Amino acid sequence: MKGVLMGAASASAAHESPVAGPGQYLKIEHQTRHLVLWSPDEPVKATREQATAGWVADSSYTSYIPASVTDDWVDVFHAQMSVTELFGADAAAQSERWLDGVSWMQESVQRTPGGSGSSNANIAAYPMMPRDPVALLDWTRSWLGPHDGMDEDALIANSFIQELQLNAAPADLRSAMFRALSMVPGGRIDSVNDNAVTLSYLTNAEQERREAIEIDTRTGLVLRYAVTFGEGTNGAVVPDDVPDYVTVRTVTVVDDAP
Repeated sequence: MKGVLMGAASASAAHESPVAGPGQYLKIEHQTRHLVLWSPDEPVKATREQATAGWVADSSYTSYIPASVTDDWVDVFHAQMSVTELFGADAAAQSERWLDGVSWMQESVQRTPGGSGSSNANIAAYPMMPRDPVALLDWTRSWLGPHDGMDEDALIANSFIQELQLNAAPADLRSAMFRALSMVPGGRIDSVNDNAVTLSYLTNAEQERREAIEIDTRTGLVLRYAVTFGEGTNGAVVPDDVPDYVTVRTVTVVDDAP
């Protein structure tokens, strides 16, 4: 595990990330998949154990982060949504009803001055984050603040995973994040496939929340981010290896935002 993360750190240091220059934007394209679980008794929030049907819905949105982080940050939420996987005999009919229920959605644009409240807001803090991994760990503990009895290691792992999966941090910071994450206990290697290694952390034991990142060992970039709740519950229709959420991100530099 430590070797994988240290290797990713070295690869990250050698692979420059896109950097927005004056007047430009980082464009982050988010391709998302989420698992919808349904049962007659819990049509909205069934668990894996309760579900008699399930389906995977694909959607997307695009973020524009200005080089001058005090300017407007822009998120474009695309209306198109599709069902790509079905589980259980009722899934086809129930997923069609579900799609009908969200058919009113239209593309929308959200502007956030200075990124305040944005899901990507931590990008504004990248310049102040230490590049030394030990100092970065200490900085992150201070940044997280009081944690009301929650597992601090799990919170730190979550914090690093959230930033790494964006692929938006500068190369030196990505490298430091991987090195710092290698000092956090609780991780495991889930799979190795050629130049891609998937590792995960249990980031909330109470929710049985496990977060996984698939790392390209040649570049240190994250190919895929996944979240699974209640793994190993042996649901009747949805296989345990189907995550609740999956996101794939692509980062480029553009001159304009909507």
